[in-house]
Amino acid sequence: MGISNPTDFQICDYGLYVLSQKLMESGYSLDTWPSMPKPVENWDQRTLNPLITEQLNYNPQADIERQHANDQIAMLNEDQIAAYNIIMNSVENDLGGMFFLQGAAGTGKTFVYNVICSRVRSQSWVVLCVASSGISALLITGGRTAHSMFKIPIDDLNSNSFCAIPKESQRADLLRHTRLIIWDEVTPQHRYCPEALDRTCRDIRNNDKLFGGITVVFGGDFQQTLPVVKKGSRDEIIEACLWHVFNNPTSGTVLRFCRFTSICA
Repeated sequence: MGISNPTDFQICDYGLYVLSQKLMESGYSLDTWPSMPKPVENWDQRTLNPLITEQLNYNPQADIERQHANDQIAMLNEDQIAAYNIIMNSVENDLGGMFFLQGAAGTGKTFVYNVICSRVRSQSWVVLCVASSGISALLITGGRTAHSMFKIPIDDLNSNSFCAIPKESQRADLLRHTRLIIWDEVTPQHRYCPEALDRTCRDIRNNDKLFGGITVVFGGDFQQTLPVVKKGSRDEIIEACLWHVFNNPTSGTVLRFCRFTSICA
């Protein structure tokens, strides 16, 4: 099930789950014996979808992950704690907010991502961390490239594209269970990439909210490399930017920006 180093608690809990399943085959259950403990983990979910198991397995003991997050929160500076609070409010209340962490290299964006990830995972929620390059993805705990995680089209990407994720697939089920998406170094990506993910999430989660109601945190620096448009004019390059589509008040999809100017304390 994707658990390479199970803890004693997980082994015991899974044993209770297996025992419960065997008893049910005979018409009984653990409830027949009130003194018996019950499994805590949702092993049905983990058994059926290894992608979800992988995302829930960064630290199998939530109290340790929570303490780790608390230790890191104490290290955030004023700008970072403001960003952390507003993003976590959206995640915890399932508000489906969309944010952009704007800051130059060295201002601590990756540190904030990892603090948020620890906090979200301590609640046994799924957070998907991606970046536009493999190097950036390695800096975030559990990071993947955006194209690998979301199966974004490469050769035929256009304004009507969807990600190659079948609606009944395990990856689609993963998106249904996702509480937060963090996408770092998104500024070099053509806006059609996040648009394709937005369209796909709405379809998979059967609603018309931004990204299907998943809280999304983009990050990067618009003063760095912009999307490459072959033989494109300045206007065409700007039009290809994430800023152009998601910061347009008339579209109803305004990003909330959190700007960083200094490194963490």
